[in-house]
Amino acid sequence: MKEWFKYEYGYVNIDAENLYFTNTGNWSEVKGLEEKGIQKQNSFRQFRMKIIPFVLILIAVFLFLFQFDNNKIKFSTIFGVLALAFASRKYLKREIGKKFKLPISKIENITFRGEAATVTFRDGEGKLTEELLEKLPSKGMKLLEELTLLKL
Repeated sequence: MKEWFKYEYGYVNIDAENLYFTNTGNWSEVKGLEEKGIQKQNSFRQFRMKIIPFVLILIAVFLFLFQFDNNKIKFSTIFGVLALAFASRKYLKREIGKKFKLPISKIENITFRGEAATVTFRDGEGKLTEELLEKLPSKGMKLLEELTLLKL
């Protein structure tokens, strides 16, 4: 069994042994993944991806303030920078997602709430951890429900 589905910040790939949290959903990406708690954290990469849209919004605010003082910058320029900020946020959203593998045997519970699911599991260090999957499609909900039934 090899399945995958998309969620708000990336993809979840599923095989007979593991759930893989990835940015692309590509099966070649899962080969080097380690369990959460064991894998090397790349929080600087996530910070960088979150800060880019914020910086663009700050630039738009400064341009807006500068426009009132000197009447040199057109409204379309400010709107363009804001549009770029929101587009970059949408484009970079997948890069914010986490990358790790989760052995199915370590899943304690999966709870559902609307279009979201919370997966409770033991990480690589044995700590009880939760991962929230938001904006799940019906395919993802169905696969996680089947996984829950198999675990019982």
